[in-house]
Amino acid sequence: VQQLFLAYDRASEQEPVLDAIAKFKAVGMSRNKVCCYVLVGYGGDTQDKAAGRCQTILDAGGIPFAMYYRDADAPKHIDADWRVFVREYSRPAAMFRKDPNGQA
Repeated sequence: VQQLFLAYDRASEQEPVLDAIAKFKAVGMSRNKVCCYVLVGYGGDTQDKAAGRCQTILDAGGIPFAMYYRDADAPKHIDADWRVFVREYSRPAAMFRKDPNGQA
């Protein structure tokens, strides 16, 4: 497996996502190979909550990729603050600057 992508769409999915990351790491997959899409910006979500979910993935040994939620009726543009957030949590180099462990 070259690279693996998981999805973390709801806070209630944290345990299964963390379990999956642990299992893939246990068989030797490095952080650079275990990636996780993290849905952000939906239903009262805040950047602090979203950052916490992304940091949880980093701490577990995966790479989070923030994906901004848009329903069918939503405007196609993203609020500037969320755009910056998504950009930061979609670039591994920016995340590793924040990660005190800096492990890749």
